[in-house]
Amino acid sequence: MSRSIARFLLGGVAPPQLLQTALNFAAAEGMAVRENSPGHVLLSKGSIWWAGRRCLRVWAQPMPAGSDVLVEAWVDTTFGEFNANPGEFLGALPRGMAWSVARRFVESLGIQALSVFVHA
Repeated sequence: MSRSIARFLLGGVAPPQLLQTALNFAAAEGMAVRENSPGHVLLSKGSIWWAGRRCLRVWAQPMPAGSDVLVEAWVDTTFGEFNANPGEFLGALPRGMAWSVARRFVESLGIQALSVFVHA
């Protein structure tokens, strides 16, 4: 299992508001909501049979001045999971598509994606 992970503090935004933002992003991107609970949402788009299912999980925990946010991005395929690193050769197309979704979401929050993501 390999995922791209971003963790950051988001000031002035409570967890329910952040998760609603994620749901609104999913609707705008044509993503399905696979899980929706008080602390996280799991969003996906695509099929494991074609170019892989692009997955985006957003966790939010309350902090005194906002939210502690964890974002996971990966591609789910018939061969297993791949992180969203667009620089990898194997699975470059689906990884690039997953990275694009993850980057747009994080940057919609006003956070520079390249400064917070680690591709594990």
